[in-house]
Amino acid sequence: MRGVKVKVTGWQQEGAERIVYAEQGKIPKAIEEIKGVLGTNPENSEAHFFHGQMLEKSGKFDEAIEEFKESIRRNRKHDGAWAALPVGVG
Repeated sequence: MRGVKVKVTGWQQEGAERIVYAEQGKIPKAIEEIKGVLGTNPENSEAHFFHGQMLEKSGKFDEAIEEFKESIRRNRKHDGAWAALPVGVG
């Protein structure tokens, strides 16, 4: 059986790096890096969602909610962002 090659580029590659920071407990570094992505690509729904997740892990719940909302504004079908919002917010 032959292996499947997957080319990872753009946000996927950058996102993988940020996930590693998060998994290592380097949340401030992940937030710093994701802000750089948003600086160059503010329309990126996934980046806003990930930023919200990192803010939530940092205890910055109000800021996290705003990022989840921004993710939804960029992609109304982003199930993860909808699920991350507290009940009654949206």
